[in-house]
Amino acid sequence: MKNRGKGFTLIELLVVMVILALLAGLVGPRFLRFIKPAQASTAKVQVANFEQAIQHFYLENSASYPPSLDALVPNYMEEIPLDPWGNPYVYQFPGSHGKDYDIESYGPDRSPGGDDDITNYKK
Repeated sequence: MKNRGKGFTLIELLVVMVILALLAGLVGPRFLRFIKPAQASTAKVQVANFEQAIQHFYLENSASYPPSLDALVPNYMEEIPLDPWGNPYVYQFPGSHGKDYDIESYGPDRSPGGDDDITNYKK
């Protein structure tokens, strides 16, 4: 007689796969709804970091603002990050929204305007 007690049967493997698929179907959507708010929070923190680095630049460079974000590297920031959606931040000096400079991320739609833009000024 052969020993058939080792290993899993095809039915056991299928049952495990069905259970995993059900769990993924239940947990996946709940997890994914937290991604968009986390990306927006990350963009807000990065804009605040830019503002802080720009203020340091302003204080150390005879009260002048940087011509671009690249001027902040390496003395004030290690690198210029992309926004959470993989796009570069837009820096405008002089600013056009009541500030000395504007910093913005166009958000997930990647186009200017709209409620999803993250900026250093009030819209």
